[in-house]
Amino acid sequence: MKADPTNAGFQRDLGVTLGRIGEVYLARGNLPMASQSFRAAFAIRGHFTKIDPDNAKWQRDAIVSQAQIGDVLHAQGDLPAALDAFKVKPLIAAMKARAPALLRALTTS
Repeated sequence: MKADPTNAGFQRDLGVTLGRIGEVYLARGNLPMASQSFRAAFAIRGHFTKIDPDNAKWQRDAIVSQAQIGDVLHAQGDLPAALDAFKVKPLIAAMKARAPALLRALTTS
C-alpha cells in the first residue's frame, strides 16, 4: 500500500505517528533520530497548514511538532535554537487576528 500525499487524514495520522516515534527516541536518548522524526512530522504538518491555514488540527499539530523539535534542541544543549523553536506565541497571535475560532480551538485542546 502506497502512501497518498494528498490524503490529509492519512498524512495527519502519519505526522502523529512520526511524532510518537520521535518521543520514544527522545526518551531513549537517541537525539538524532528523535530530531529526524520530529522534523519529518513537522514537514508534513507544515505543508498542510499552508494548504488549509484555518484548520485548527493542522495548526495545533504543527505547534506540537515545533515544540518537540525544541525539546531535542534543548536536550542537545542548543539553547538559543531551542528558545526559537518554543516561540510559538507569535504564531498564535497571527492566527488570532485571522481566525478567532481557530485560536479558541488551539487554546482549549
